[in-house]
Amino acid sequence: MTPDAPQPPQVQVNPGEVYWINIPKTHTVGHEQYDMRPYVIVSNIDINRRGTVVGVPFTSVKDPSKMSLLPPFWITVPQKELAVDWGATLGRVDSVAKCDQVRVLDRDRLGTKIGAVSRTALEAIRLGIGFVLDIQ
Repeated sequence: MTPDAPQPPQVQVNPGEVYWINIPKTHTVGHEQYDMRPYVIVSNIDINRRGTVVGVPFTSVKDPSKMSLLPPFWITVPQKELAVDWGATLGRVDSVAKCDQVRVLDRDRLGTKIGAVSRTALEAIRLGIGFVLDIQ
């Protein structure tokens, strides 16, 4: 495609939206998250328009009795705080945002949109990132 050719329109990616992201194991080292998993977008729209987004991976804790053992920078997102798009699937368990695994992602990594977290959940995740980065 030449620089003068019309570019296909990009879908706007908003803070709080949750997408499937696939990170191959060969693209990670040590304890970095890999494989297909949901990521919540935490970067603002101006950053998202530039070709990259900043995301935090979700995981699930299947045993609710272990929720109190999670580190303070793993933010619990109750199922009721995630609006799932019609036709999208995500397990029927609470999610945990692993704020110590915040990552810059190229928009080409964005898979299917799952839905969006509530404003309250997004702010809690951002506070978790602030804790990890020691931002006061």
